Amino acid sequence: MPLKPGRHAAEDGSFGRSAGMAAGRAAAVLVVAVVIGILLLNKVDDPPGRQVSAGDGENGTEETTTTVPEPVPTTLPPRPPGEVKVLSANGTKVNGAAAKARDELKALGYNVLSPIETKRPVETSVVFFAPGFDREAQAVAQALKLPPTSVQPLPAADALPVSDLRGANVVAVVGPDRGRQGGASSTTTTARKTTTTAKKPTSTTSTTAKAG
Repeated sequence: MPLKPGRHAAEDGSFGRSAGMAAGRAAAVLVVAVVIGILLLNKVDDPPGRQVSAGDGENGTEETTTTVPEPVPTTLPPRPPGEVKVLSANGTKVNGAAAKARDELKALGYNVLSPIETKRPVETSVVFFAPGFDREAQAVAQALKLPPTSVQPLPAADALPVSDLRGANVVAVVGPDRGRQGGASSTTTTARKTTTTAKKPTSTTSTTAKAG
């Protein structure tokens, strides 16, 4: 069987041009594949849910907002009565008004001192407290049936209602309003008895008999 002669590249250079074009297409496909691979890698490396802070629109600085939780108010209970030293002072002309207040507080367990008189009469009852004993003074006022408005901080030394605090934490000054509620009264009421004498009129009848 006769053999066919082999083909040879055309002498006009068309074979070289075809090979160059094929190599260019292969290089372009390779570049595209590399770009796609890089994009896919960047997408995988980007963590989901990443938040980007927006700038202020002028210089690109980030604005950070910090939320501070509001403090929760805490209400502490008053100290036990045995830890509260109370001094009762009589600011009225009613004997025993401060002593009665002291006895009431003593029955509740307060550390009471001997009652004293105020420097001068007062117009209304006041419960003074030393620094840090406002809650205890409120409790003392409630025990003495005084309004919350009667509780006040201790004034300056020259305005104190008593000459000596005796280390008291709370000073209960008894005024006329409290003095009317208890204590010995200096008013004596005398009931007058009125006797009424009724006079009974007397009638005399005279009868004259005529002789016939």
